[in-house]
Amino acid sequence: MNESQKQEITGFFTGKDASAFKGVVFLFNNIPEKKLQNAIKHYAHLKSGEEVVLLYEYSAKEGFVLTTSSLYVNQPTYADCSVGESAAISDINDFSWRKGKGLMNPEEYIDINAGSQTVTIQYMYGKQLMSALEKTVSVLKSSGLAGDAIAAAQPVTQETAASPGLKHEYEQGQKEGEEFADKLLDVADKAKNALGKLGGLFGKK
Repeated sequence: MNESQKQEITGFFTGKDASAFKGVVFLFNNIPEKKLQNAIKHYAHLKSGEEVVLLYEYSAKEGFVLTTSSLYVNQPTYADCSVGESAAISDINDFSWRKGKGLMNPEEYIDINAGSQTVTIQYMYGKQLMSALEKTVSVLKSSGLAGDAIAAAQPVTQETAASPGLKHEYEQGQKEGEEFADKLLDVADKAKNALGKLGGLFGKK
């Protein structure tokens, strides 16, 4: 995704409706690393070729993530919402807004028709989010990014990490694995020495 496309999408969330997204919807390099890692761990299982466009975190385990090729949703707090679902951007063909059944401050929902499935998300300012998402998906589709990312989909490796965040996750996991292996070897050596000493004690008797 080039800078011009990023600026265009950013404009959808920073214009007249900016107050509806400030502090809760994060875009591109402004996505907090910890929030992204929470989403990846619990529901947004990214593939190679995907660049994260935006993230909304309802809680550490709930929210939605939009990438250049997919939408990942996990909002089990709301009965009408999708739980652990994803939809390809190339399959999304329309959005619809509705209110929940509550009499006092009913929730706002966005139903996203994606071919054979419908993905539902909840957001306080549903109409504003729906408008911004429609425009964002249009940019992703018209630029060919959605199709390119899907065609390139494969397991994430160090060489194919799609974003700095994913590369960092891979490298951090690799580092932690190596450190854990070193600790195991250290424990094994200590245990071996301890057994040797015990054997010596019993031998003296």
